[in-house]
Parts: sequence; structure tokens; C-alpha cells
Amino acid sequence: MKLAKGYLLSGLVLSTVFVSSGVEAQESAKPVIQSLDGKAGRYQVSLPQQATVVGAQVAVWSKEDGQDDLVWQALDVSDTGNWERTIDLADHGSLSGHYISHVYVQLSDGRQIGYDLGETYFEATQPVISMDDASFTIQQTIRDKGVNYKTAVWSDANGQDDLHWYDGTSSVAVPLANHKDYGTYHLHTYVYRDNDLLAGYAQSQVVNPPQPQVTVSALKDTHYQLTISGVPSYVTKLSLPTWSQEQGQDDIIWYEAEPIDAHTYRLDLPIKNHRYVTGTYSSHLYLDSPLATTLGVGAIDFTVSPVTSYEPVTRTTQVVAEGQSLQAKVAETADSRYLTSVDFAIWSASDQSDLQWYGVKAQAGLAQVEKSLAQDIRQATTYHTHAYVTYSDGSQEGFILDDQTLQPRQDAATGAAPRITAYMGQTNTYPVGQCTWGVKNLAPWIPNYLGNANQWLTNAASLGFRVGTEPAVGAIAVWNHDGGGYGHVAYVTAVASTNRIKVQESNYAGNMTINDYRGWFDPTGPTWGGSVAYIYPN
Repeated sequence: MKLAKGYLLSGLVLSTVFVSSGVEAQESAKPVIQSLDGKAGRYQVSLPQQATVVGAQVAVWSKEDGQDDLVWQALDVSDTGNWERTIDLADHGSLSGHYISHVYVQLSDGRQIGYDLGETYFEATQPVISMDDASFTIQQTIRDKGVNYKTAVWSDANGQDDLHWYDGTSSVAVPLANHKDYGTYHLHTYVYRDNDLLAGYAQSQVVNPPQPQVTVSALKDTHYQLTISGVPSYVTKLSLPTWSQEQGQDDIIWYEAEPIDAHTYRLDLPIKNHRYVTGTYSSHLYLDSPLATTLGVGAIDFTVSPVTSYEPVTRTTQVVAEGQSLQAKVAETADSRYLTSVDFAIWSASDQSDLQWYGVKAQAGLAQVEKSLAQDIRQATTYHTHAYVTYSDGSQEGFILDDQTLQPRQDAATGAAPRITAYMGQTNTYPVGQCTWGVKNLAPWIPNYLGNANQWLTNAASLGFRVGTEPAVGAIAVWNHDGGGYGHVAYVTAVASTNRIKVQESNYAGNMTINDYRGWFDPTGPTWGGSVAYIYPN
């Protein structure tokens, strides 16, 4: 046995008993180096099983630069009963050179025995290429100290049109998205120290098209789901043309699957898109990526069973057109039967004396009707709607739709009667086309002349008219700060809220006739001067 020696043994472990050749025969088997892997940069230190051994450690460092990379590691008992530890050059910077290994064995009697296992040499190796789903990794498992690497990578197809250079000192990632094709790739690695070329390695790697897996599940009778797994992360689009085999490809539809994570896509397939045809369906899989466009990578056939339960059509009612119409709709869903026609029955009278029928043919999966509502109701009125649906298969179904209650509208027809009537017969002498002229025509109860529009509020109040800031149908809206300094007046015809009214007016935006020019608007907005008040008839 080699006499225990070396800087670490003699200088750091003062209590170690060193084994000499004279006592070697009395000692148990010594530790050894085995399983040397020069490419991976690994070796194993192994100490045979011994009853007197209670522990062991190994100290490893590179011969160069002293012990600046010294690493201590404990040996563990393996399945075979031996004490073992794998030494990885990655713990020492993955550098080439001579590595020294010292083992210290702790015995049950308290002694510690040291062994010098000598030097193990590793030389720089050519790069090791590995792949994941989206890239190469070019790993310099063992490298010389102080060197840099430059690697040129390109695909075999179309010359070097996708050539890229990659720099690194120990490893380089090569994203496939930087390149253009599947097949053989060339990787040329050049080793430099201080701009001097030391070595070169020419390697190749085959990149095969992916082979995703497709599974099909029935979410319900009318809806299937295709899940595509094993998709590379560099894929930009996944398409699945799908059709039933009943009459060839007459119902083929190209679907685009949606990603649910980096490697999995999903397609929800309503069988309604294929006329609810049952039997065998085919779906082909195409990928788009930087490496290929619309590349076919697989296909699957699956069986669609007869539908036993369809999703109901949707039914809605609502009051529209600012309370002037009742709208009723029946619409298909992605999993409902096809609509042919709908007969709507609409009424409000308790005895159905005002019941009206509306027969509507479905268009693009929708049947709807609008019923004009009474404009002069004096109390809340509830409208009832029934829908009788005929489907494309001849079956029929009836539905009771939601009731809609129409509230009495405050509009010109229901405005309050004027309290002051003394001015009703006065001739309108305001200049034709002015806002004051327009309001006097619409509200004959207002005096013929109250001054400019910005004087109306004060003058009307002095004559006994009620004024305030709440809008009301039949009232006169007064904007003191509008109209270029002269103010502006208008006649209120509809009120939804303090900030939403309609008016009739003249001299608005240059229009010199009476009309509704604004529709619904906010009378308190800064556009109209920021403040408004009202003169009331009652």
C-alpha cells in the first residue's frame, strides 16, 4: 500500500494514523478509485465494507493552483454495503488536469486512517450535445482553464441560410426557434484562448418532427374535446382539420386549438358544426413553427354517438327603443337543435283580449320579434310572452318567456297642466328661429317676452312661476351660461334622470327650426355651460 502522504494528510489532519507498508497486511481493504468516466468528468471512490469502519470522508482538489478548489465529501453506505462517493468535476469548475484524492477512514476504536489515492487525470473533451423539446444544449463537460468557445449551428436543408453563432465558456443553449428546418443540424465548435485557436470539433445532431399525442373525450352528447399533448414550446399554431366520414369531407372545418400550457393544446368541438352527424370522425394535426409551416404530424379517428340530450335554446325578452318596443328572442346555442321557426304570443290584458301572434322564421340561428308598445299608458303594464319553437327535425317545444313591465313614461303627452294660463293667448313675437321663439311655440303658457334666455329664470320667478333644478317633462330648461353669453332655453320632452333628458329646441348648432337635435344627453355637462335650471308649468 502506498504510504499516506501529501500536503493535506501531513498538514491538516494532525490526528490521523497513517498506514505504512509494514502494517498493510493487518489492515482491511483500502479505498480505491473506480468507474472512471473521462467524458462525463466523474469517478467513484469506494471503500469495501468493514465491520470496524464507522465513517469515511474524501478530500478532492486539483493539482493546479494549490487547494483553491478543495471539496470535502462524506462517503455513504451503498446498497452493496460498501462506502461510496461519486466525485464530479462540476464541483471543481469542470476543468481539465490532475485531481488528488485523499480518503480518511474513522474506525470504531477511535483511530482515523488516511489514504492517498494518488492523482486522476482528465483531459478536455469534445462538447456533449443534449436536446429538450425546444433547444440543443452544447455542454463542455471538461474544459481547459481560460478558454472560450464559439459554436456555429445550421440545418442541413437550404445550405447555411439559418446559420447562427453562439458564444460560451461551459455551455450554450441553441433555441430551435432561431433556425428553420427539421433534419440534420451541423455544430462546429472552436476553442480559443486569448484569440488563439486551440482546437475544433465538428458534430451533428438530428432534429425529428414532433409526434404529439391526441386524446378525445365526450364532454356531453353534443360536444367533444380533443387534447393534444407533447407539443414543443416553439410551436406557434396548431390546426386540426376535422370532418365526419359519412359523405367524405363535405363538412370539413379547420379548427385552431388553444394552448392551455407550454406543451398542451385543447380543441372544443361542437358536433353541431357538422350537422350532428354520428359515426366516425377524422381529425388531422398540423403544426406551424419557425422550423416548418403547416407540417402534418399525426391523425386520429374517433366515434361520435347519437345525441340523446340537446342543450335548450336561449329565450330572452327586453324593452328596447327607449321603452317604445318589446323585443323577444329565441336563439340557438352551440349545442342546441337547429331552429326553423318560432311563433310568439304577446299580450298584456288579463283576459288576453289584446293577444297578438307573430310567426318568425329563424335566420342564422335566431328568431326575434319587436312589438310596438302603447305610448299613452297611465299605469304600469306587464307584457307576457310565450314562444312555440319548431326545430329542423320537425319537433316542437313551448316556452314561457320572462314578463316585462312597462312603467308610465313622463313625456310630452303626460306633462303637467299649466298653473298660470294668463299668457296662453299671447302672440309669439320672438325672432323666428331663436331658441326663445321655439320654446314659446312649444310652451304657450310662458309669457311672450322674458328678455334674453339668460334672463328667463329670474323674470319667470318674479311673475310667480315655480323654478328649480329637477328636470320634468313640459318644463323649460334654462342654461344661463350657454348661447354665447345670451343663454339658451329648450322644452323638455323626456326625462330619464337628472343627468339624462331629451328636449325640443331651435337655434341649436345653427339649426333654426324646432326639433330634437341631441337625443338623450346630460344637461349638466360642461358642454352646455355646466349648470341648468327649470321653469315649471305647474
